[in-house]
Amino acid sequence: SSGTSTSQFFNGLDDYIDYTIRFQNTGTDTAFTIVVRDTISANFDLLTTEILGSSHTMHADVRQPRVLTFTFDDILLPDSGTNEAASHGYVSFRIRPVEGLLPGTMLTNSADIYFDFNTAVATNTTELVVEQSTGAADEALLDRQMSVYPNPAGNDLRLIVKDGVHKVFSFDVLSIDGRVILRENSFLDGEHVDISTLGAGAYVVRLRDANGGVRQASFVKR
Repeated sequence: SSGTSTSQFFNGLDDYIDYTIRFQNTGTDTAFTIVVRDTISANFDLLTTEILGSSHTMHADVRQPRVLTFTFDDILLPDSGTNEAASHGYVSFRIRPVEGLLPGTMLTNSADIYFDFNTAVATNTTELVVEQSTGAADEALLDRQMSVYPNPAGNDLRLIVKDGVHKVFSFDVLSIDGRVILRENSFLDGEHVDISTLGAGAYVVRLRDANGGVRQASFVKR
């Protein structure tokens, strides 16, 4: 997702696109090595890649032209039949599109995941459409935004509304696929949020004020 949308990237307003690649060992034995290979489109500036977090120790490098590779050596990921909760993993990163993309350009991304010596498992393909941000619309989008600290987060998250007005909100924490994971009906901006019940991964937090205004931001839970 971009800073303002899960379907659009606004030139002049958004900087990065955040990606989270999830995997699960659904085989019949422990996975010793997992390799995630993401071939980065020429619409992205590969040199701007930033690693946001991962479920297990890994190292990242670029192999062949534009193939971003994440290698989890000795991950010892149990199969889902033995331990479903521990059979999951992920890696999160962000990257900037190249400058000068025309409105309507489609930013797509997908990856291949290799479990030991098995054939690749392909992820779904994500899509963001480049749009040109304009005047008043830019201000409206910025007014709905907020900051989250720290990011990546541990068990505690602080939400700061950028318009400087102290308000009471309700908020939802959503998974990347849109499911509501956590909900609070009364929240004063600037307070800390207990996210200790969330599993590791990427999430979106969405605030709503009494007038129906919406602000949202993404974060990663370690």
